[in-house]
Amino acid sequence: MIKKNMTSQCLAFALGACALTSSSLNAETLAAWDFSSNLNATTEATNITGSAVTFGNFSNASTSYYGRSGGGEDLYARAFEISQTNGDGRILGTTEAVSVESRKTYFEFTLTPDSGAFDLSNFTATINAQTVSDTDAQTGFTAYYFLRSSADDYASNLGTGEVSVTATTASAGKTSADVIFSADLSDFDNISSAVTFRLYTYAVGDGGETLNYNHIARADDFTITGTTAIPEPSHTAAMLGAGALMSMLMIRRRIKA
Repeated sequence: MIKKNMTSQCLAFALGACALTSSSLNAETLAAWDFSSNLNATTEATNITGSAVTFGNFSNASTSYYGRSGGGEDLYARAFEISQTNGDGRILGTTEAVSVESRKTYFEFTLTPDSGAFDLSNFTATINAQTVSDTDAQTGFTAYYFLRSSADDYASNLGTGEVSVTATTASAGKTSADVIFSADLSDFDNISSAVTFRLYTYAVGDGGETLNYNHIARADDFTITGTTAIPEPSHTAAMLGAGALMSMLMIRRRIKA
C-alpha cells in the first residue's frame, strides 16, 4: 500500500509539473510605444526589450522634416522640404520600391527576448495623413504604409495600409484622417533572437498632383502582441516533472519485482 501511494504521489507531482510548464505561456502585449514622452517603449513584457524607435535617413533631409513631433503626439514625415516642390526637395517617395531602395523613409524598432523565446501575433499602429492649409489651398493625397522585417532582410511586406485626406481651401487650418494599420505576425514562431521591424511610408497626390511641405504622413501607438515563454519556472518544472516520472517508473519496477 505504501508503494502504491508513493507511485500515486509521484504521478500527481509529475502532472502538476507539466501543468506548470504549460501555464508559462502567456498571451499579452509584448511591447508598445505611444511617443508621449520620448521614442522609448512605454510597455514591455517580462523578458522582452523593445528598443527606442529610430529612423531611416528620409532622403537625407534635415531632421526638422521628420521624427517625433514637437508636441510629443506621434511620429511624422513631411512630403517635401519647405519651399520645395520638386527635385532634391522631395522627402517621401511615390512608390514602395523608391521608399525602400533610395529614400529610406521608415520608422524602425527592435524586439529582443532577454531570455527564452516568443511567438508574435500582430502589429498595430495608427496611421495618418494631414494637410496644413495656410494661405494656399492644398491638394488631397494618400499616405501609404507597409511593414517589413529583418527576418528576410526587409524583402517582403508583412502588412500594408493607406489613409487619404481630401483637398482643402486656403486658410482651412489643419485637416487630417487616420485609420488603424494591422499586420499579421503569426509566422514569427519561437523567436529567440532580436528581430527588427520597419514601418515604411510614401505619399501620392490626388490625380498625380505634386505635394509640398504642407503634406504630412504621421504614425502613432505602435503595439506588438504575442506569447512569451518564461524559461526559468517552466524549465524547473520540466526537470522536476521528468525526475518524478523517472522515480515513478523505478518504483513500479520494484513493485513488479
